[in-house]
Amino acid sequence: MEYPALREPQTAPTSIKLVLIRANGALFHSLTVAALLESHAARSADRMLRFFAHDDALCAWISSEWLPARIARTRALRDYVEQTWPEFDFAAAAQAFASAPEAGRTSGRPTAAHEALARSLAAAQGALFYRALSRWTEDHSLRALALRFSQEEALSLPYFRTAYEQSARVERIGLARAWSSARCLVRGTRDSLLPHLFDCLDAHWQPHGPVSPMPYREFVRRMRRVVRQNGEIGIAERILFAPWAHRPRVQLERRVNQPRPWFRPLLRSA
Repeated sequence: MEYPALREPQTAPTSIKLVLIRANGALFHSLTVAALLESHAARSADRMLRFFAHDDALCAWISSEWLPARIARTRALRDYVEQTWPEFDFAAAAQAFASAPEAGRTSGRPTAAHEALARSLAAAQGALFYRALSRWTEDHSLRALALRFSQEEALSLPYFRTAYEQSARVERIGLARAWSSARCLVRGTRDSLLPHLFDCLDAHWQPHGPVSPMPYREFVRRMRRVVRQNGEIGIAERILFAPWAHRPRVQLERRVNQPRPWFRPLLRSA
């Protein structure tokens, strides 16, 4: 799937809107983290294909529709980040994430049901994030992309949910166990995966970048407000993603209050 070409801010006339977008630290971090997460869709597809090799229809959908769409989405997000923040070395950050230990990723699902549950939660969280982004950002081209991504995630959810329900019956997973697993997966994303991604960002800025480093807990606080104001959160989403309402339980806060000596942002983060 191909997406419309994004505007190229580095060649366009400077505008107040572009300056504000480039100085928005929460926007930069959320888009870059999303792009890095999307870049590992092939790994998620491989796991689903392995667990559900017996389901020809699901495997065909993953291979012919879901994975190509995620690859195209990764490209679109990376293009946006690189065009809007050329001072950031996205390739180096992606390499750091790809080569880092598995400890920072919530990929160790032991059964087909748990894998399908993880993919269902990821789709639901993705739909919510991109829906909020489509209403929050002031960039109209990004709004259009985010709206499309949200719709894609919403359309993928029934596939993963059906796969989970079928596997849960076979594995005899009850409601209480499923609920506990879902909460653990959400907390794992909040407390392990995203902090690990943040560690892949700070070291890859050139001097005079437009945004300053941001503490992970501050990022979560800001994005929590963005999602609440723009996500149109339903009752089920409020219950399922309740762990995001609490502070992340990160053992070591990144020391971003002490910027690197060479890092001199032009503007404070929005």
